[in-house]
Amino acid sequence: MRYIKIFFILFGLIHAHNPKNETLNWALYTRAGTVSTKSNYGLASYVRLKRITNHNFRDIRIYTNVFGSNQDIRLRHKSSKISFNLPWFYHFSTAAYQKNSLININLRYHYNQGFGYLLKRKNNNITIEIGIAYDVSDYLENTLKTSYAKSALTYDQSFKNVSTKLEIENFFQISDEINNTNLSRYQLMFELNWNFYKKVSIISGLYQEVSTNNLYAENNRLISYLTLAFKSPLKWIL
Repeated sequence: MRYIKIFFILFGLIHAHNPKNETLNWALYTRAGTVSTKSNYGLASYVRLKRITNHNFRDIRIYTNVFGSNQDIRLRHKSSKISFNLPWFYHFSTAAYQKNSLININLRYHYNQGFGYLLKRKNNNITIEIGIAYDVSDYLENTLKTSYAKSALTYDQSFKNVSTKLEIENFFQISDEINNTNLSRYQLMFELNWNFYKKVSIISGLYQEVSTNNLYAENNRLISYLTLAFKSPLKWIL
């Protein structure tokens, strides 16, 4: 069943477009390296497949961090559609699965959708998003859904051979609490990218999921990584 779901997520990347009116670009990003928390060390890998047209953006990302018997695995698919009349305005939807045994997430399914504002300049991009979200905290054992109000900020800055990325997402629980447990949280990510040779880069980064009620083990909240990254344009016409 898991592989069937992954197939349909990948299939969702391929949708109709008019090649006479739109430019189609595919790209594959891969990374491999080391990852650590305050009390664990391991191996990191990352795969991203991105598809862009003039008014559509879709990508799928797979993060895999392995710390011996513990894992942090995230699978995310995001689709955005830019307004034809308002090029700074877009609608988005995101579906994600996450397993993180470091902070006792067995398998969490998450979905969100909403609207975003894009401010694009020569050397930087800023996006601001608001929307609604829900997730199932223990997808294998429980069907109980938790609803949230979502807000997010992304800031990308480029220099000559160096670029940075900052992502801040907030999920504020709006559904009733179960067992007096509030699942509101922040998800924070920062990356520094050094493009030292053509399509090859070194990327260092930090990722942290912060619960407003301190639900996660403090030693394993912050994940840091150092990876060798490759970017490969694809000549697909799908």
